Amino acid sequence: MHILGIDQLNKAIKRFAQDQEAFAWHSDVKSASWKNYHEVKASYSSFSPLGKDCYCFNIKGNTYRIEVIIHFQSQLVLIKRIGTHAEYDKWNKKR
Repeated sequence: MHILGIDQLNKAIKRFAQDQEAFAWHSDVKSASWKNYHEVKASYSSFSPLGKDCYCFNIKGNTYRIEVIIHFQSQLVLIKRIGTHAEYDKWNKKR
């Protein structure tokens, strides 16, 4: 998969420096070639759909949420935002 929005990831790594290893997530994604939701779900049981092409990865025991857009056909993952579980709950109130 090709990852866009790496700047979001770099900000999260700096912001949550105590948990840098949690963001090794991007290495897994980069080496993947998922063709559909079910293939991602097989790798990440806490992976959830949010809407058309929009998904959420829960990482580090649900401490952090990574909201992404995935275009399976073009093998693209766009990182929309990364935050804590509490921040994610606030994002959802605005939907």
